[in-house]
Amino acid sequence: MRPENMEMSIVSSNHVATVNQLVDKYLETIPASKKTPSNLDPFHFRPLGLQKPLILHLNDSEPRAMAYIAGAAPNLWGLDQFGRRLNDTLQSFYPLNNIQRDHQKHPLFGFTLLSIVKEMLSLQLFDTLREKHRLTYDARFDFKGMNFQWGGHYLVSVTSSPSQIMKAVDVCWDTLVNTRKNYNWISSTLHSCKNIFLRNQRDSSWVSQIAFSNWGSMIPCHHLSSWSDLSKVVSSIEHNDVISLLNYLQPGEDHVTICIGVSSPASQS
Repeated sequence: MRPENMEMSIVSSNHVATVNQLVDKYLETIPASKKTPSNLDPFHFRPLGLQKPLILHLNDSEPRAMAYIAGAAPNLWGLDQFGRRLNDTLQSFYPLNNIQRDHQKHPLFGFTLLSIVKEMLSLQLFDTLREKHRLTYDARFDFKGMNFQWGGHYLVSVTSSPSQIMKAVDVCWDTLVNTRKNYNWISSTLHSCKNIFLRNQRDSSWVSQIAFSNWGSMIPCHHLSSWSDLSKVVSSIEHNDVISLLNYLQPGEDHVTICIGVSSPASQS
């Protein structure tokens, strides 16, 4: 927590003196953090490898199954575990020699590219697993990480039946690998996923702006006014930006951790 940066709004039927007393009791006793954005804790992802999945069996009223595939990634603002911005990290992963353009230097470039690619990969997974293979009820790709840590991880989550969950994991993995072998799918989904991202931001923009104002200071050239450029940054995201991020994520067999949870009534366990 960073209480020295905290702003609080309280709506209550209690007397003001009572509210102030509770604030003093529960918040003013929390010391100010000694850490600054320049010395954030790095997040170290320690993969187990594709061939060493964690498998959990739980008792439940109904048979169900969920699986997760995770790998190292930047944090939500595009900073890797060394504190480098995504535009710098991706330089060596572009298909051709890349001269940084203005949109790649923007403070919101990492956040925007990660958000768009998240939607693109979610569509790919859902289409492949549900529409083509009928293996899942739901499949999703997401980026996870703490605002106060450099680096994070990506997470593929898939829901299926206990009898099909292992096959679903195999198809998820193949789908991730194939996104880097054939880039034709990017052109057909990039535009639509930009629109999805902008629509989601209209619904929850204030939440993102609050997070950006609190933690965006770790990003060079950060300023809350840069949020007004979000639509322009989204429009400027290019085919090669997506390719470079896919190359960076490197879904190699030794770079991931897989966890599978299967539940069933106690009599079937």
